[in-house]
Amino acid sequence: MNAKILNNEQTKLIVILLAVVMLFFSYQFGFSRYNDKTAAINEENKTLKEKQEELQGLVDKQTIYEDGITKYSKLIEEFTDRYGAGISIDKIIMFLVSLEKESDMEISAASLGTETLILNEENIPSDISEQGILYAYSVPISVTYKTTYEGYKKCMTYINEYKERINVTDLNTTYDAQTGNLTGTMTLSMYYLTGTDKPFERPDISDINLGTGNIFGTLEINTAN
Repeated sequence: MNAKILNNEQTKLIVILLAVVMLFFSYQFGFSRYNDKTAAINEENKTLKEKQEELQGLVDKQTIYEDGITKYSKLIEEFTDRYGAGISIDKIIMFLVSLEKESDMEISAASLGTETLILNEENIPSDISEQGILYAYSVPISVTYKTTYEGYKKCMTYINEYKERINVTDLNTTYDAQTGNLTGTMTLSMYYLTGTDKPFERPDISDINLGTGNIFGTLEINTAN
């Protein structure tokens, strides 16, 4: 009788022990999964926090970036404004005629050189290549002139202040002691850009009378091959 009771008690103890063991392993398994999820969430939160800090840094510098964009957009606009959208022989001739008039200079001959491409997609940084390619060209113009010293200074001022970019790349001057005049030759480089929104403007010749035999006076133009 006692042995039977003992066996029943042992059985109860075994059942309780098994229940405790099962509960322990269930808790451990669940706790382990919970820890894994917690670690994953913490890692995700860390990544999100870093991203938030990065975005906040950009927001804090938004005004700086906007000011920079405005500044450099203005610089680009000022740069492109100094260059025409194209060059033609009549435009060059009308420029030389204006140069004569504004600087009291007599240009007896002019020679137009070969147009040269000085900027293309091969020497533009790749990070701006998708924003529109600008092609820059230069055209050399050699002129033979005669003027006074005052006319010479007016000539340089006119070239310097001309609305489009022009450089004096070569200059030879001789002083005539008998007349007090300066004679010589100089080479100008005129530039233009393509790839901008600026249209090419033809020269205005509305004040040239019809029937004029030579609208350029004594100016003789030679086009280099």
